[in-house]
Amino acid sequence: GEVRTKVTSADIVIKNNIMYGTGSNPAIETSITRPLPGEDWNMVYNVTDTSFGPNTTTADPKFVDTTAGLEDLHLKYGSPALEGGTDLSVTDDNEKSSRPNPVATNPDQGAYEHGPFAIPATGMIGLVALLSLLALLLVRRTLRRTTA
Repeated sequence: GEVRTKVTSADIVIKNNIMYGTGSNPAIETSITRPLPGEDWNMVYNVTDTSFGPNTTTADPKFVDTTAGLEDLHLKYGSPALEGGTDLSVTDDNEKSSRPNPVATNPDQGAYEHGPFAIPATGMIGLVALLSLLALLLVRRTLRRTTA
């Protein structure tokens, strides 16, 4: 992802985003000295530029899948972008899920809010982990009822 602008105003707000580059382009291209006044609280990865707002971080956001044609830009459990944003009074994400989640935390960076019950892996491994957790909870509940 890349942002291009010629405007220098602090009224342009670029916050809580993830800019995932190809390694050959800047995350933000502008004709002025950077960082831009309204750019902060973003995560950038694999980009050529290095001048960002004081709270913008450079790290792999750990998307679920970045394979071309199979992109899943939800965040994996353990992503440094989880709760990495700042409050902008945005109450839902790109899928209309509550933001932030859990309440009274910082929002996640990127388009999707992660939520408190995340699957720790992707694909079939994540599905197996989720089903195993549900089976364990069901067994615990059954055991409590039979021993009570």
